[in-house]
Amino acid sequence: TGFGQTNTPYFFAYRGSSVQSIANNTLTIVEFNAELYDSGSCFDTSTYKFTPNVAGKYWINATVRMGTSTDASSCQVEIFKNAASFSRVNMNNVHYTSIVNSTTIDMNGSSDYIQVKLYQDTGGAANIQYNSDSTYQTFLQGFLIAT
Repeated sequence: TGFGQTNTPYFFAYRGSSVQSIANNTLTIVEFNAELYDSGSCFDTSTYKFTPNVAGKYWINATVRMGTSTDASSCQVEIFKNAASFSRVNMNNVHYTSIVNSTTIDMNGSSDYIQVKLYQDTGGAANIQYNSDSTYQTFLQGFLIAT
């Protein structure tokens, strides 16, 4: 706590293979299926949840790159704490756009978890991009900032 504190746990998860199709007018969990790092083994690539093992305040950043050429009048990236929406970013007229949602959130270090969901209304299914050329386009990252 304070000066000299380590910022662990920290993690960086991303969409590692294939696009993910997001249905029209549906709030869908973003499937971050790979990790670049995960210092506390707190991110689960099968449930797409970050469940930290240290109580405190966490900085969380979700970036989703829409990979569709069809405009969406509304596209939302939401960070959920447990089953409730905590932070939402909405963009209009989305066309091959990255949407970024960053927040600071209190976590209890045992049962609280983070997931990211996406909503889009292109009129049909729309894809989100993955790490196709060694650049991270759709990712979730975070770290402890204070206990």
